[in-house]
Amino acid sequence: EDDVDIVFDGKLFFETSAKKQTLLGDINIIKARYKKRIAWKSWLLKLRQVEEAPSDQASFLGKTALNIYIKGEDNIFIDNNIAKTPVKIDLNVQGNIARYGLVGRIETNEGTIFFRGNEFEIIDASVDFIEPNRVVPVFHIQAETFTRGYRVRLNLDGPSDKFTLSLFSDPPLSDIAILTLLTSGQIDKGSEGLESGIGAGEATAFLTGRLQDVIEERFKYITGFERFEIDPRTTSTGAVSSKVTVGKRLLGERLLVTYSSSIGSTELDVIKLQYKLTDNLSLIGSRDEIGDVGGDIKFRFEFK
Repeated sequence: EDDVDIVFDGKLFFETSAKKQTLLGDINIIKARYKKRIAWKSWLLKLRQVEEAPSDQASFLGKTALNIYIKGEDNIFIDNNIAKTPVKIDLNVQGNIARYGLVGRIETNEGTIFFRGNEFEIIDASVDFIEPNRVVPVFHIQAETFTRGYRVRLNLDGPSDKFTLSLFSDPPLSDIAILTLLTSGQIDKGSEGLESGIGAGEATAFLTGRLQDVIEERFKYITGFERFEIDPRTTSTGAVSSKVTVGKRLLGERLLVTYSSSIGSTELDVIKLQYKLTDNLSLIGSRDEIGDVGGDIKFRFEFK
């Protein structure tokens, strides 16, 4: 498919005897890029409705045991609406064709994930698979962003059907104040009183998740933007509105331009430019919703 580009090599063997048959071997991923959009709002709703479907495989084929190693360390990228990051893959396909599972890990310690219209730099991220007869991803993600003088840390841990998402900030803020900061870009002394408004916006995002996913995907296809998101937000006055964010990479992906506009608000549009000089050094320029213009130099250090 156009959403997945992959080049690989390897060897597979089919062994059979009077008692069992096995498909085994090794697959080495030379390069790959996963670009398929993940409709995560609809996906989260579906998780509660998942039921194990009976296999319709023929008995002989369905009972074929699997033991296939999949490995890749370089030139493997996730590049979609959820993340933009290189990853390493070390997986073992086990079980059988009728009921297969994964054991192993996908991991990275660099790149970007997107949450509520904000870009979080990945500190450490992994997805572990521990069920030989099922595909059950267990997430561990740590990422952070800097906004309006606050360092915000995002932690996501647990299996896909019951993970926990935590937000922390420095200087310290309450959970609702951090959410206000991420959605409106502002910290207001009355933000604690806006909790019900933000809750309503969050509920709307989940209840209309499927429709919102379709709209975002369609506009992304029409406009050619690499990033197109519609998020509920709360303004500094407590009104619930929507924020539209678009993003495009230029100059051989060295320049990232992000533009955000709040519908039905008098706040100014937000513009952010990030130019990557090297893998460890970037220049950042921005204008926020109240018209303040600023610039930063971002360094990345990695200790091994």
